[in-house]
Amino acid sequence: MPGLNTIRLEGQLLNDEIFEEADRLGMFVIPGISCCDAWQHWQAWTADTLALAQRSVAAQVRRTRSHPSALAF
Repeated sequence: MPGLNTIRLEGQLLNDEIFEEADRLGMFVIPGISCCDAWQHWQAWTADTLALAQRSVAAQVRRTRSHPSALAF
């Protein structure tokens, strides 16, 4: 794929195969978190919502941290 060097997932982490293939091909992936749903209504968050968001982000970072293709988050 000439000219393609980074894939931005727009918060949809898909399955692990995309990271494994990107690792193999030397491509970068920007996973991120999904922010275009209930997560974007910060003013309505409760303490439970914040705790869930923190656990969700931590789990996603743990999942992708071993992949050299994960460029940013």
